[in-house]
Amino acid sequence: MIKYKFIFVIASSSELTTENPYYGNGADYIERYNNFKFFNKMYYDKFKNDIKFFYVEYKENLENDIIESDDYIYVKGNEMPLAPNFLVKMMKAIGYIHDKYKYDYIIHSNLSSFWNIPVLLSLYNEIPRNNFFGGHYHMNLFITGTGIFFSYDMIPFFMKLDTNIYNELDDVAISTYMKNNNIPIFHLENTLNYRWEHIISDNYYINENYDNILYFRIKNSSCEIDKAITKILLNKLYNITV
Repeated sequence: MIKYKFIFVIASSSELTTENPYYGNGADYIERYNNFKFFNKMYYDKFKNDIKFFYVEYKENLENDIIESDDYIYVKGNEMPLAPNFLVKMMKAIGYIHDKYKYDYIIHSNLSSFWNIPVLLSLYNEIPRNNFFGGHYHMNLFITGTGIFFSYDMIPFFMKLDTNIYNELDDVAISTYMKNNNIPIFHLENTLNYRWEHIISDNYYINENYDNILYFRIKNSSCEIDKAITKILLNKLYNITV
């Protein structure tokens, strides 16, 4: 069995109801999510010996509590209420992966995070293999869910998180749980060689220097802008033309 350096656990959805704050503009969210899934797979698949990824989604009518199918992990249930169900979905997928796969780190991420894998593999050589929990510490409050790192040995402790107590959105709940239990938090935004988050807005501006950008957060006002920027990044970072 391959031991992966990183397994991405990517929050995803194929069906959202109108009361879900991620629903957005109806049909637009479906196209936006499908585009991200299609484009992201293109570059993840270039690193199959080091990287594995799963899109994690709820499905209500599953026979089993959790099912793996190709690049997807389906969890029985539904998204609402968002707190704690969003976190429950991710925890069940992470627990499943931990029991089935060999890996060094799990990264909790989302569809709009576009990763610079060569930079990630460089980071791999610098971070500790054990007792590692970290990411971009947003506003000095919590690790943003766009990229949360767990070393293999941290998962059993993480799985003890009680969502009845930490009944908040996933990144806030995870960060609060770890902080309350005195788990050291690695602030990757403070490292000298890596920029942890680069947010791209509607002006289409893309920095030409990618040497220390670990990932881009693509979050704009329209699906078409997201698509255009993602295509540019695929070409510039991975020489993939779509």
